[in-house]
Amino acid sequence: MTFISKYYLGGEIESVVWSTKNKITSVNFTHPDRTLIGNTTLNDSNISDSQLGIFETSKLIQMVSVLDSDINISINEVAGTTINLNIKDDKYNMKFVLADSSVIPKPATMKQLPEFEIEIAVTPEFVANFQNALKAVTSEICAFIPKGDTIDVVLGYSTTINQNNITFNQAANCKSDEVKMFSSTHLKNILASNKGIDGTILISSNGLMKVNFNSSEFNSEYLLVESQTN
Repeated sequence: MTFISKYYLGGEIESVVWSTKNKITSVNFTHPDRTLIGNTTLNDSNISDSQLGIFETSKLIQMVSVLDSDINISINEVAGTTINLNIKDDKYNMKFVLADSSVIPKPATMKQLPEFEIEIAVTPEFVANFQNALKAVTSEICAFIPKGDTIDVVLGYSTTINQNNITFNQAANCKSDEVKMFSSTHLKNILASNKGIDGTILISSNGLMKVNFNSSEFNSEYLLVESQTN
């Protein structure tokens, strides 16, 4: 469930391919609006080497939600084609039907990343500040305004409209003074899906945000495209 949540992002990503090789399971994904792409890996996976098409992640989550945390996953093949997952714990044994990977939309890739001039540590304090600010002011956009060795994060930011907003200041390493804006919804879901893992936010003046989370069990990377100004 924890691995799935890192790409599912609260219901944002449904159809993906699980790629497993040498006990590492990875998923590349793209949001339908094309403003978010990412990759997450599960280290020390108990899934055998395979390419597994998951068409309805929401259905898989619904099924495995009744299982204990200690589960066993095996793959059922017919004539060399994977057709379903067999998932079981001490109480339940279930079958999840797999999709042909050819019907899963191919995720976008970025061949070369730009230089990132801003770095922010994703700490429990940052996550709490962001979540509380978003509760106070519902906003689709969050702005990042560099202040040297700190950065203002603004929910409800606008250069053209007089509207409600909320700002909190966070320690940061800023080598650019450009204001950049990104989807607060995407960032909210990314932070929630990686709860308890420290990470890093990197922002480029070219209009790209990279969010990384690394632990002994998981590695996740998310790339967000800058939102249009408002």
